[in-house]
Amino acid sequence: MKTLSILLSTVIYIVISDNFIGLLTSEYTSDIFKQQIEANLQGILLSSKSTLSIYWVEVNLSNMNNNWIIPKSFLDNNIKIILDVSLYPSYSQYLASQTSIDNFLHIVLERPINSLIGEVPSPNTIYAYQNYIPEAKALYDLIMNFNWENLALIYDQQLNNLQMAKEFKKLVENTIKLKDELILDNDDVFSYTTLSHRLESTTRDSGARIIVVMVNPVLAGMLLRAADESVMGGAGYAWIFSSGSMLNIGEIAKNSHADIPPEKYGILKTGAIGLMTPDQVYLDSEPLGTLQALITISNQALLSVTEPNSLTLYDYFLSNYEFPSLPYQLHFDETGIKKVDYFLYNLKNFYANKVGKWDSKKNIFVLDQENIITWPGLSTDVPDDKVPIMKICLLYPQTDAQGKIDPEGELVKKGFMLAINQINTQKLLGDYRVDVTYKDTLLSNSLASVTIKSLASFNILAYVGPYGSDLAKSYARALSAYEDPKPLISYQASESLLSDSTIYSRFLRTVQPDGLQAVAVAMQINVQNWKRIGVIYSDDTTGQGIYTSFQSNVKTLDIIIENPETFRSIFINTNEDGSLSSSTKSRIDDVLSEIVKKQLKIIVYLGNSTISAEIAKQAHKKELYGNDYSWIGSMWLDSTLQKTIEQYYKNDEENIYKVLNGAFGLAYRSPQGDEGKIFESNFKEAYSESYSIFSLLAYDTAYLLANTISGMISKGEDFTSGKELMDSLRAADFVGASGKIKFSEGTNDRSAYGYAIGNMQNKKFINIQVYDPLDPNMFTNVSNTSIIWGGEASKSPSDSWSVNYDCPFAQHMSRVSGQGVAIVISIGAFLVIITLGLSYYSYKKWRQVEMMEIREPVVRNWKDTMAEVQIGVEFFQFIAIAPTFTSLKIVIEAASNIFMLDIMKVAQSSKADYWVLLSAVCALCYAWFILVILIMTNAETWLQKLPMCQRLLSMMNTLFLPFYGNTMFLPSLALLLDVFVCDHTAQGREYVWRDCYMQCWGDKHSPYIAMSAIAIITYEPVAAFSRPLWQQAKTGLNIKIKPFFLLLKTCMQILLIAVGKSLQGISPLAHGIVFSILFTSFTIFTYKLRPFNYGRCNLWEFSSLVAVSYMSILATLSYSGNSSHIGWFVALIVGWALLGAGTIFFQRKYFPNLLVAPAEAKSKRKVYNMLEAQDVSQNEDLSKQEIPSQSLNQDSNNKQNLVLEIRSKSNPVSEEHPKSSESDSDDEVDEGAIPI
Repeated sequence: MKTLSILLSTVIYIVISDNFIGLLTSEYTSDIFKQQIEANLQGILLSSKSTLSIYWVEVNLSNMNNNWIIPKSFLDNNIKIILDVSLYPSYSQYLASQTSIDNFLHIVLERPINSLIGEVPSPNTIYAYQNYIPEAKALYDLIMNFNWENLALIYDQQLNNLQMAKEFKKLVENTIKLKDELILDNDDVFSYTTLSHRLESTTRDSGARIIVVMVNPVLAGMLLRAADESVMGGAGYAWIFSSGSMLNIGEIAKNSHADIPPEKYGILKTGAIGLMTPDQVYLDSEPLGTLQALITISNQALLSVTEPNSLTLYDYFLSNYEFPSLPYQLHFDETGIKKVDYFLYNLKNFYANKVGKWDSKKNIFVLDQENIITWPGLSTDVPDDKVPIMKICLLYPQTDAQGKIDPEGELVKKGFMLAINQINTQKLLGDYRVDVTYKDTLLSNSLASVTIKSLASFNILAYVGPYGSDLAKSYARALSAYEDPKPLISYQASESLLSDSTIYSRFLRTVQPDGLQAVAVAMQINVQNWKRIGVIYSDDTTGQGIYTSFQSNVKTLDIIIENPETFRSIFINTNEDGSLSSSTKSRIDDVLSEIVKKQLKIIVYLGNSTISAEIAKQAHKKELYGNDYSWIGSMWLDSTLQKTIEQYYKNDEENIYKVLNGAFGLAYRSPQGDEGKIFESNFKEAYSESYSIFSLLAYDTAYLLANTISGMISKGEDFTSGKELMDSLRAADFVGASGKIKFSEGTNDRSAYGYAIGNMQNKKFINIQVYDPLDPNMFTNVSNTSIIWGGEASKSPSDSWSVNYDCPFAQHMSRVSGQGVAIVISIGAFLVIITLGLSYYSYKKWRQVEMMEIREPVVRNWKDTMAEVQIGVEFFQFIAIAPTFTSLKIVIEAASNIFMLDIMKVAQSSKADYWVLLSAVCALCYAWFILVILIMTNAETWLQKLPMCQRLLSMMNTLFLPFYGNTMFLPSLALLLDVFVCDHTAQGREYVWRDCYMQCWGDKHSPYIAMSAIAIITYEPVAAFSRPLWQQAKTGLNIKIKPFFLLLKTCMQILLIAVGKSLQGISPLAHGIVFSILFTSFTIFTYKLRPFNYGRCNLWEFSSLVAVSYMSILATLSYSGNSSHIGWFVALIVGWALLGAGTIFFQRKYFPNLLVAPAEAKSKRKVYNMLEAQDVSQNEDLSKQEIPSQSLNQDSNNKQNLVLEIRSKSNPVSEEHPKSSESDSDDEVDEGAIPI
């Protein structure tokens, strides 16, 4: 016997009380409990205000060899109550049998009745420990409360759990058959992996869905984690724990699983249910709580009972008096067993929430209506154990970025729900039922990882969605972080980058990839036999993917993309309000400007429809629309276009549709076959609204999963494995409502099943064709529809213009510029006025000059020949500025342009060469003017003293000055004026008529304007004033022209040039009429004037002018019809032939040849030899003519220079016709003369 020191302290109370109780322990009692008694027993006595004396005896049961005895000290001190903590049932039974003999109350503290060895209640024995037989009954009543049948029982080998399991099996064996029983050995070392494997191989495969667990709390937490890993912790399952398992399970589970990410917590965190007693937590924290209660009750019993003995004390304990000092009351039933109330708790976020109470009398559970049970999978629906659940998650946009309900997302959900309801109703998966978790993605990439984490505990078999390619990539990456990622199957994510199965190994899609759109567009272009196109695309993943595929396809079809690579992509930036940024709009302008420059008629847009409206808006400004154009693209005319116009382009809607009406785009095909008809009908019936394409694809995705899992079930494959399910999905091959669903090997893509080809008609997108790559015809027309092309044309445009138009824009884009016309008219009028003034002043000086008509034969001079040739030159020059028609261009214009110095037109060279030619003409004008200044200032006499300068100046005076000042006056002035002709505008900019690549009045144009203006100012007035001088300065020249005619012709040339530059580009008809009137009048006046002193020259001058007038009138008439018709050319040739024949006839009959060749042989000397002889012939000729003294200025060599008339201001007098002499032959040139 062992007596502690506390016994001495209670001896004091023995003086006033002889009430003793005994405390009995053994070697089977835990050392911890003994230590707690030793440390706290005195405090318990004081706190309970007890007057008891306690004997604590430690018995060695092993030494008794089943010869049980009661400690002698208990008997000697007349112990009335023995507190039995021996924890040995056989000895406890012995004590119970002795209660009546030795008259004491026997109370068992630390164990329940061990029914496994046949222990039964005794009349004088109290069991103060919880009995697990009532708990088994409570668990049974809970099962029956929810009508569950498919049960599994898991328990360990602890005494209480063994007893409870035995009792529970007895209760259920008559009504329910356990599907599985799993006994965990206490000696085994368990891990999550081994537990998970055991659950998978036994419990899960047994079909049990309701799991009753009777283990210690640590093992219970491990089982919950194993349940999550074995897909038994999700919807359709229920995990029920005994009170021993439930104790602190939340805290234990949380602390012991800190190594796993919180997102993997499923039923480990939320969903389990279990029983607990009211005092369970208290007794767990206060192990001596029961001892304190028994001491309190015993003290009061000994004080209250008059004659304390085993029976009276037993009755007192069963009276169940209330003791306010006790935290929890200790009550017993009629058999002396502790009464226990069982409450139902639900684990939520590791915290046990009370959700109900067991009514032991009615054998029912009363559930709390306010605290609803959250079952595994976060479901509030009671698990149906008769139908196993498969959990699938739909990722869809329930709300948009502004938090508003997304209509498209709602349709997707409805399509998916329709399929799931049909699958469950049709029992496509046998006994399994598909349960869906609907998750709003909020269209946020950043929330993908968070969303997957929140769903990780749901035991999701597969994820359907999301809506959007960027979202799909985010969700695929989020899923890949898990050990066995579940399949992600999107109904909308079509971006080409998602095709790579090495990057996105657990991703599939039932929507066709964007790259297949490129195939459809390329084939549509090929069918139209278009070979020359312009391509633009959005510089995002959508556009890039389609464009890359498109490039590959058009190469095989010999289709050429004309616009440069650098002007094809359009980056997309938006403002805060969602509208396109200025940088994006500027880029669109640049890209379309390049389309304009290349004069492309077939324009292909590939990519994001968010910029379709802006493209169309700017295309309208750039005039890229009408029956000459065709816009074709991928899915760029979808509902996004309509929304964008409505939100950002309402004021531009009409202009936008001028471009888009007649455009072509792709759309997804409508439901196909019988399955498609069923879908359409059922959707309409279920929701009373029309489906969307993505609701159709979501519908098919649900059936894809169901058919695949059904096949796996029939083959005995593990559909809960993400890898095995993914492999089976890739091998799927069935016909859905959208068509055949099969996946291309080595990719994540659904095989092509085609597109609908849409045509924008009256602001509506009409499906007019179906593209089916499996159909040999590829394109099939939709019945009762017709194609409308751009500009409401009924046939497709060609890919090239009928006429080559060498400009950075199409010909139809050019139109008259009022400002440019006004400038040209102003310049022309100014020159006409200046020329008239100078001509009048010059005429006053030369009107007294008389010419002797050639009536007798004279010796022909080479200068006379040049005068005759000049008639032909001027003929072609007039032809060049006259109205014409197409059939003349090749034959006539080429020749006439030669005499207009327009080499670039003759050579068909680049328009930019005009500026080179202009620079050369300006340089000639400057040189000509400088030379005239040198002569006027007599500075050439100084230059002639330099070596080689004398001969060079002689050649310049003899050839260059008169030729360029007279013969080349018309072409030089025409070329100089061309730089100012900006009478047309295109793309909002005026351009130079001669070079449409040059923008008027810009930085590049300005230097040429200045250069040309200086040339005109220095050249035109001097040349116009001095034209009569040149023939007066010629020595040996027989053919003369009246000065009045020369001045008149100068004015007429200026006037015709001004008229041509002003009207030719504006209205060819107006130009033809005005030119014809002016030129015909000039022709008649020439006939009457007879400007030459030689009849034959007058005849040919008149004939050439008549020929030009005839062509001008004929060309003007041709503008009313087809000017390119060969008939106009024939009429011209016939008219010219008759005119030429008539001229020759009149010449032979009425105009004899009076210019005869000299008797001598023609000299073979070169020109510079003739220049050396110029002095002699000039002196001789000058002696034969009268020249005003004011006009003469002889130098020391007596050389005359008639150009000084410009300086002298004196009037010329009459001139006698020089006599013929041999010195006038064409091999003699008078030195020092100023020849023409």
